[in-house]
Amino acid sequence: MLQALNSKGLPIKLAAQTREKINRLRNERFFCPQCYEPVIIKAGPKTIPHFAHRSITNCINQRGEGAYHERGKLLLYEWLKKQNITVQLEQYIPEIEQIPDMLVTINNKRIALEYQCSNVSVQQIKKRNKGYIKANIIPIWILGETLLKRYANKQIKMDFFTSQFIHYFPNTSSTSLFYFCPHTKKMIILNDIYLINMKRAIGKITIKKLDILQLKDLFIQRTLSKNKLLTIWLKEKRKFRLNQRKKIYGRELQWRNWLYNRALFIENLPSCIYLPIASQQLLKTPPWQWQSKFIIDFIHPLQIGEQFTLGQAKSFLNYKLYKQHLFPLLQQKKDPVIEYLNYLKMIYMIIEQRPNVFMKNRNIRFYRNIEEAISGDENLINYIKNNA
Repeated sequence: MLQALNSKGLPIKLAAQTREKINRLRNERFFCPQCYEPVIIKAGPKTIPHFAHRSITNCINQRGEGAYHERGKLLLYEWLKKQNITVQLEQYIPEIEQIPDMLVTINNKRIALEYQCSNVSVQQIKKRNKGYIKANIIPIWILGETLLKRYANKQIKMDFFTSQFIHYFPNTSSTSLFYFCPHTKKMIILNDIYLINMKRAIGKITIKKLDILQLKDLFIQRTLSKNKLLTIWLKEKRKFRLNQRKKIYGRELQWRNWLYNRALFIENLPSCIYLPIASQQLLKTPPWQWQSKFIIDFIHPLQIGEQFTLGQAKSFLNYKLYKQHLFPLLQQKKDPVIEYLNYLKMIYMIIEQRPNVFMKNRNIRFYRNIEEAISGDENLINYIKNNA
């Protein structure tokens, strides 16, 4: 912890003191602001000065996150103070028994700003978010840059843990993910996030020095251009068609067997399968799996002119969807089923005859070989580029 109470009950921020002052403070007694048990000073030459419990306890203020986290938390705290923002460091919130790294108050609204640098259980993150929301506190999470892995073409590593920290703010129409490195003092902002599969995502990446960034800049809408998104996606579709994985297991193996039982292979699949969906994180399976099942088992059996409703489409895909409450930071209005139906409307595969009632307009084309499929993918992506 970065602060503790002295014998007079006053909070002392150790990192704000000089080395000489810290050495003098070693002769005083300090107490945890949560459990009031004695704590000791930790201030080595390579350590951010902080307090720690003398022994292992059940206190929620005992996290043991390390120097990287402590330094980052201190820099973010000082960053907020320089903007004249009301901020409290490690403030205990008794009604929910939680201690956010920073508690910010702006226009009578409270924000819990958490700096997360380690992998913890998803259940723990959900519990903390649930507590903040219960107390009418807005949670904002910034991840340590050590948790960020970047690939080419604006891609980053994505997993279910990372997806818990994707934000959707009401004043924007895109998603956001934040990273901070205390060594470079840079904030990495990822906006307009699209999951390519269950392990990778793409988006608009912005990197800024902390000293030229303000808190309000985190809420600016930054989007990946449709042309860039679809250019990257076409490359991914080509790899999806051509790259034959040697080891296939789990859900992917089940899906391949499902295709095989229908006398289909990846090269046969229509181009309208595996399209980018902004709310893909709400799905339990990669885009090519749920989109292929929807096209092949729901749309394909319909006769030309036959109708279906939005409710029927959602009901068909319901078992593929996570419940919205599993993503408390993602209270967005986007719906993956509606997003996908909009693509099908754009290419006139279906027509919306009246609100939430659709009609199948034309048959689905299954390709005979890989050359046809790649050419069809290019034509479709180019059509979407020109008409989106």
